[in-house]
Amino acid sequence: MRNFTFIIFMIFPLFLLSQTKSETENWIKQKIENYAYQSPGIYYEYNVEYQDGNIWIGHEVHMVGLFKLYTADVIPINKIGYVKFEEKEDNAWLTISTVNMQKVITSIDLETKQKQYLNKVEIILSKSILNENYPTRIKSAFDKLIEYNGGNSLKEAF
Repeated sequence: MRNFTFIIFMIFPLFLLSQTKSETENWIKQKIENYAYQSPGIYYEYNVEYQDGNIWIGHEVHMVGLFKLYTADVIPINKIGYVKFEEKEDNAWLTISTVNMQKVITSIDLETKQKQYLNKVEIILSKSILNENYPTRIKSAFDKLIEYNGGNSLKEAF
């Protein structure tokens, strides 16, 4: 009985520290929406939602005085293979790509309703997302979200 009690006390804290599916979804949503890239001539807005095992990412691109572009990408969470960050000169790109580069992401032009099928989505974020170890933390959150949705996140070899 003592051994059973000891095991319970050792494992229980792990459950307290683990994030729920909803908490993980909300945290990812918050980071993508709050760190959208903005500059004087162009800015991005994102709206992240979850439905039926998919992450919906609405994109609004505003090029001041020229155009607005409205699209939505529907990504099956269990088909996400890699999440990576790339630092650019003025911003950071978050790329979400599928397992085996399958074209299972549905990208919808919200004005024309035309659809295309993609194997990756690129999200333009403020360079400040590179602070506070967010890239590593976001990748970990996506790994957890993929597991919650029955998928297996792919780990880079190095």
